[in-house]
Amino acid sequence: MNRLSCSVSRMMMMSSHIPARQINLSSALRARQPSHSIHSSFVAHNFLPSKVILSRSFATQANTTTTPQKPTLPAVLRKFYMVVHPDRFVDYPEARANNEQSMKDFLAYIKEYKNSPHGSALGQPRRIPLKFFVRDESTSTGLRLVESEVILNATNPHAAKRRLMSLFSKTGIESDFQLEADVWTPPDTENLRDFLSHSLPTARDIIGKASINTNTINQVIADIERRTRMKINMATGLASEYTSVSNKKTIDQFDTLMNQIATTLPLLQGLEVNFDTETSTSEMGAGYGLYLSRTETLQEWESFFKRHDWAKIQMEKNLSQKKHLEEERAQHKANEARIVREEKLAAQLGIRSLKSISFNTFECQYSADQPSKPLFSPEETEGTEGEIDVSKILGDFLDKLTDNKKVASFKNENQKIFKKLKGLEVHICPNMPVNMPYHLSTTGELRISALCTPEQFLKILLEQGPKAQELTRDQDKWETTRDFIEVKLGLSTMTADYTFAYAIPNATAKIRLALGRLQKIAENLRTHKLSGMTLAISDHYGLSPDGVVYIKWDFPDEDITYLLEGGVSQ
Repeated sequence: MNRLSCSVSRMMMMSSHIPARQINLSSALRARQPSHSIHSSFVAHNFLPSKVILSRSFATQANTTTTPQKPTLPAVLRKFYMVVHPDRFVDYPEARANNEQSMKDFLAYIKEYKNSPHGSALGQPRRIPLKFFVRDESTSTGLRLVESEVILNATNPHAAKRRLMSLFSKTGIESDFQLEADVWTPPDTENLRDFLSHSLPTARDIIGKASINTNTINQVIADIERRTRMKINMATGLASEYTSVSNKKTIDQFDTLMNQIATTLPLLQGLEVNFDTETSTSEMGAGYGLYLSRTETLQEWESFFKRHDWAKIQMEKNLSQKKHLEEERAQHKANEARIVREEKLAAQLGIRSLKSISFNTFECQYSADQPSKPLFSPEETEGTEGEIDVSKILGDFLDKLTDNKKVASFKNENQKIFKKLKGLEVHICPNMPVNMPYHLSTTGELRISALCTPEQFLKILLEQGPKAQELTRDQDKWETTRDFIEVKLGLSTMTADYTFAYAIPNATAKIRLALGRLQKIAENLRTHKLSGMTLAISDHYGLSPDGVVYIKWDFPDEDITYLLEGGVSQ
């Protein structure tokens, strides 16, 4: 695969090697299968190789401005709790019961919000409706109902705070607040040039510090792995919202732990340690991987190691690995046989390739026919894969097609069309929803359900194949634009925010529009000295912990005029 095939024009496409459970966040991270490092399990499937945008959390940088000090979030929360606490409504049973339930929901929300105020790059937005009664003597009942909605994983980093401020304001308390003193927040602006002027110095500083911290972390990990013969993974699941500073603190704590339990180290050899991003307590995974919660203290980690019989665990692990190896060999043999059948059928049809992949609703919730209307509700995006025998379904499907004489005769009857499908790539999905025989993405990726009959498969191929190729060709021309911008500005990477690319209506069209506008002003943007940076198209302005610069896809036209007329950053 050449470099262009990994570019922005492919960002809506999913690699044929990504299993569905990776995108199904809530179920995937609980499965606890033997994990791989974030770099081995995800880099190859990102839009651009080796430039993974792991988070939309924002950079740690001291705020040196002299603006008036805002109250901290804990201070505002104390006032909020005084207003809505159920004990204030002992004379109103219904209001008390309502506030008790809403308080439980709010406390669960605020814990998650404080851990990751700007959300995760790969988490889908989640809205939590809340209803609180407050005392109001101006009403006949002495009560007033406050209805509001808070949000987690908002694609716009300011949205979560605005919703929270709105809730505070409705209850009659001071609404604005600040997070921890070292959390740097970009300006809340619609203007590209203002954002760049305020953010780029911070981004350059972050990139430099992150590089130093990353090198230090890698050295510490290498030393621990040499001493303990354990495998260390800094992040689990799909992404980590942790900064290099947070990672260094975590690995330093683990290094201290290894020194404290030195006598146990011989029994830990060969185990895999993951610093978990999800759970609040450490646990042992199904594949005998250790998932240490980042929220736990050194003493809690030490207690976790002391309460396990590591000699017994090693024996069980060895037996499990032997069984797993046998299963892997059998699966490898089955996969080789399946690939032979896939290649045989692709050659028979005269198309470029036919591959089996899993269907992920997170990445496929918009189609070429309706790019602005999601195909699934949020509930339907969870657990789509389910308990299915993938190998059997794919095997049965390929057997039906390979041995079916109708395939050859159908091709002969439609030779003119099939001649145009030589470069077509088709993906067979064993886990597509039963009411969806195929899915054509806005970037031209054609997925066909393995539950289809040979006749249905051929009909879909005939009708949707030409459309898929047209969309693919349309996408290809944007690769040149992306590369032009990247080279012209000296960028490390020109890409797009993962959540924006996969979960926003008409994302492909919006990304194309942004690329076209950036190309127009690329020469003038060079004055902002973006060399070495990663620029990501999104629906908000932002700055990641490692200095990735997010820009709004629909930045104002006056920005273009300003830059074309020679405007430069301050």
